[in-house]
Amino acid sequence: MVCVGIPFILRVVVRLLFFSMASFGPLFIFWVLFIVLHWGVLAMFVLYANWYFCECIRDSAAGGIRAADTTASTPGLGEILGQAMKLIVSAAVCMAPALIYLNHTRSTDNVFRILYSAGGFLIPMAVLAVVMFDAMHGLNPVLLLGSILRTFFQYCALVAFCYISCLLVPVAGYYYKTPETWILGSALLLLTLYQLLILAHLLGRFYRRNEVRLNWDA
Repeated sequence: MVCVGIPFILRVVVRLLFFSMASFGPLFIFWVLFIVLHWGVLAMFVLYANWYFCECIRDSAAGGIRAADTTASTPGLGEILGQAMKLIVSAAVCMAPALIYLNHTRSTDNVFRILYSAGGFLIPMAVLAVVMFDAMHGLNPVLLLGSILRTFFQYCALVAFCYISCLLVPVAGYYYKTPETWILGSALLLLTLYQLLILAHLLGRFYRRNEVRLNWDA
């Protein structure tokens, strides 16, 4: 709630200052200041949520059944940025064949769709491997493909649930119309963070239930 509540309050202040500038021009300085503060705070909370997502995966993999308690662990900025970069690189590597093909052909034909779907299929396993190893060598294609084959049916069920649940946010954004899109954005951000907690738990439980088959020794 804090990750959404504080940026929402700052956004309200920005809106109030914007309307107040009509009667008192010098408020423009504070308006700009709060805009920068709003986006800066939002970026930090998103990065922290990303770090917490990874901690929840590890906690669930170790047998945790509730949201991970990280009160005794305070990550530094470097750790938070590093964890975010690992996940971004993981997704980028999985989608690289489709993006390279698109760049060369400028076509979204069947080949592109196959490559795109294959990349999306790999992402959950890639994220799980990178988080559990806490290193980029979790992206080893031999490791990923071997792990998927050894847990094929369980992994297919995991992927299906992950992507069906991820559709909730864009569908909600499409069907729920509001003139104040920033209010909708805050609501969808809250929903997204809740979804991340669920997905983190699912990934962690998947590892715990298939630890022997995966044989990662992470």
